[in-house]
Amino acid sequence: MQTRSRKPKGGFEENDHCDIIYVDIDQIPEDLKEVTRENFLSAIIHPLTIEEFREKYYRQKALLIKCGEVSRYSEIIQEQLHDLDLYDLCENTASEQVHIWYPDRKGSNRKEQKETDSFGTNDISLALTSLEKGGASLYFGAPVEFREKYVKKLACQLGMDYTAYFPDFTSMSECEIFIAREGGYTDYHSDFQENFSIQLQGSKLWRICKSGMTSPLVGFTPHYANSGNLEHQLKMINMEIPLEFDKSEIDSYQDTIRIDAGDILYHPAGIWHSVECIEDSFTINISLKNLNKADIIAHSLKHLLNQDPELRENMTFSSREDFNTQIQSGIEKAFEYLKDLTPEVIAPQNQFIPRYLQYDFRNQEQLDLICKKLTTPVTKKNKLYFNPLSMMVRRTSIPQEEMDEGVDFKIHHNYAGNPDYESSMTVEIIADEDSYDFLENLADLRIREPDYQFNMEEINWRKDKKLVQVIKILVYQGFLVVDEV
Repeated sequence: MQTRSRKPKGGFEENDHCDIIYVDIDQIPEDLKEVTRENFLSAIIHPLTIEEFREKYYRQKALLIKCGEVSRYSEIIQEQLHDLDLYDLCENTASEQVHIWYPDRKGSNRKEQKETDSFGTNDISLALTSLEKGGASLYFGAPVEFREKYVKKLACQLGMDYTAYFPDFTSMSECEIFIAREGGYTDYHSDFQENFSIQLQGSKLWRICKSGMTSPLVGFTPHYANSGNLEHQLKMINMEIPLEFDKSEIDSYQDTIRIDAGDILYHPAGIWHSVECIEDSFTINISLKNLNKADIIAHSLKHLLNQDPELRENMTFSSREDFNTQIQSGIEKAFEYLKDLTPEVIAPQNQFIPRYLQYDFRNQEQLDLICKKLTTPVTKKNKLYFNPLSMMVRRTSIPQEEMDEGVDFKIHHNYAGNPDYESSMTVEIIADEDSYDFLENLADLRIREPDYQFNMEEINWRKDKKLVQVIKILVYQGFLVVDEV
């Protein structure tokens, strides 16, 4: 297929597998010319709006935006990427090692090249020598600060919100740096993340072809000589489509595009792509990853199942019939517990970003602000119940006094799907004289009578205004849930 190369700026080219938008820097609005943390997504996909990008390209089709202006990334290059100094970048990588790729160069052209050998090293001098004198390519993580500041922001701007964060607020996504010499080649493979590749130096030819895979759980990487898990990858992909990996067939359908310094390529999860380096190049690749819907629902259901003493029992059985009976009973219970899950139970309002990490009930201004933000009406007619995914812990219940001085309670929410049962959301509470006893009684009641419901009509709304506010805060947090019945 004909290679899409440089064109006069301004215009649109529609292709089978990767569309191209040509952008003139002079036509970009001033507030989007320089790519910053705050405008990251809007700037890199201009002239598309976020809504247009999500509707036409996100998770669907590759898109190359050709601008050719590296100066747009000056803030990122200077503040986050050490002015592209390779030694400093290797020294400050988020990766445990710098990975060195040695493609097999025996073939006279890319179709004859074999798998890529790779190994990791902590010896920066070795890595740079391999690049400069051995013709190898380098692959390593960008500095942590860039991932935590810029990549997290990009994920939120795309609509991933809290689902793109680990419980400690670190990013699930990654950002890799690729340093390649002219002639370097990566054969056809697919990824499981949503990817943005920003070319900062040099040029590459990408060959892109749709695969039929949608939202894959794993990538498919037959180009690695020492991949070691292709069977695992294949079984996961075959859950959706029967995969027959045929490079020649892919090559006959692909779109070939050229990405130059200052251009950006979005390539969705699951597409086939190969990359040929036609000039010494420097590329940063942002790989966005977050929880899928199955994760969110299954983790929450597991939390409920773990509250059942019978389902927490380790499995022992005397016969196959005994095994079947126990599992069938568990399945029936799971269906009943599933009925307790609602979107509000799984993800209360404070779950979303930005999130309150501490409630100070001495701070009337904060209480008023949160009550105004609350989108779930709380009225005298409401009945409230405890969120089965939330637990309140008193400071006095922790002999090690792990809570910070002055913190009286912590609310933990939804922790079954995380390592060591780490809570997906943890919030501190500083109580005042008017709220402490109520919160203490509520924490005890949640343990002793988890199915307890109380009626808001029992509260004197005029006399107990502070108590009403505290309850609204607990609804905002999700510890209490409004019964819609």
